[in-house]
Amino acid sequence: MPNNPAGRNQHGEKKYPPDDILGPALHRYQSFHQTAETVLRSLKRDFGLEIGLTTLNELRNRFDVGSSRKTSRKPVEEVTQMVLEAAGLGPGGIRLPLGETEGRGIGVKAVREIMSTREEYVSEDFVREVLEQYDHDGLSARFPGSGRIRRVPALRSPGFHFEWSGDGHEKLEMKALRMGGCSLPIYGLREKMVGYIMILQVVPDVRDQNEVGHVFLDAVAAAGGVPMQQTFDCGTETVVACQAQIYFRTTFAPHLSTDIFAPTSLVKSIRNTTSEATWSFLRNHSGRLIRSHIEKGYFHVDSMDIVDQHLFHWVWFPIVQQTLDEFRLYWNMHKVRPQKIKQMMSGHRPQEVADDPSAFGLDNYLIPVPLEAIEAYRATLPPRLLWYPPDFKVMADNIYQRMSSPILTPANGWEVFVQMKRALRWELDNARAHVQE
Repeated sequence: MPNNPAGRNQHGEKKYPPDDILGPALHRYQSFHQTAETVLRSLKRDFGLEIGLTTLNELRNRFDVGSSRKTSRKPVEEVTQMVLEAAGLGPGGIRLPLGETEGRGIGVKAVREIMSTREEYVSEDFVREVLEQYDHDGLSARFPGSGRIRRVPALRSPGFHFEWSGDGHEKLEMKALRMGGCSLPIYGLREKMVGYIMILQVVPDVRDQNEVGHVFLDAVAAAGGVPMQQTFDCGTETVVACQAQIYFRTTFAPHLSTDIFAPTSLVKSIRNTTSEATWSFLRNHSGRLIRSHIEKGYFHVDSMDIVDQHLFHWVWFPIVQQTLDEFRLYWNMHKVRPQKIKQMMSGHRPQEVADDPSAFGLDNYLIPVPLEAIEAYRATLPPRLLWYPPDFKVMADNIYQRMSSPILTPANGWEVFVQMKRALRWELDNARAHVQE
């Protein structure tokens, strides 16, 4: 009989969270590239669990948590291809012709962060060696300060959630795509101090003040409150969002003087640096690629046909939104480049700071707002705009299900569009013939 059948030692009994919680948590910590010591602190902070390195390694093996060491055991050719795919390069390092993206790739750290969202982990040295071999010009072009315009004055913020910046992005809007009424504009909100992206949404009309107001309310609901100050570009599309910010600030933080700390700030677009930088990062990450995929199918759409426009939105709206969700995940989990002269945070991961601002010495200025109050305010706004009529959605959904519901991706978007267009035409022609009879 063993001397210690209960398995207890001098460190006391451990209370582990359920496997369905502990496993995803360990994978999440690894996606941040956390060191073992940092993971141990995170386990203590999140679950009150104090363990040693040996137990941590056992748990990582048990839940199949990846690491660069495990990846290094795979064939070099396989790992190299993983790096090339994350860098947007084809076999042999060939970059697809995307106009101005030619010769300007993404950096080593960005490739590692993209791979970590896929639970693929490699060392920085290996990624750098691959990019040096297959994309030397692009890697050189990513050197800090290469050809970039520096804006002044330097950005400042006293703490987390003190200020959010909001802005619209119209590189996929109808005037840019030139495909009739086909339009996929984007609206986003980003926290200033840490650079955390609060929300990125594809909306039917980025200049509609009620639609922008709904996006702002979505961000407030997700964060659980409003910032001390909300900054927007000058424009009528921000009226409803500004009104909501002022209402929540004055209602749930009446002690704060609006003369000293203004609830809102309206600036010129070139001064809305926090938001404008977001679009630059998005373009370099996946924005140009998704636009290239969309423009390849220009000839598939009859720009004067309303049915084609509805189908375009039915197919491409979820694809673009998925791309935005992936970029937001990547950005919030990636490690920001350290900058000694920067007056705000650098060298951090936005998501880690958002999880526990105090651990990084930051004050949290978020003003809590109950969800009931947010939804009550939303009820005073007109309903959200629709991408297409409800009856079209029913018809398109039925056709999609008959096609076995293929997963929509940028690569197969136009293939699905063409197949559904053919089926839609057949059903509409039959419906017209039946009416005439």
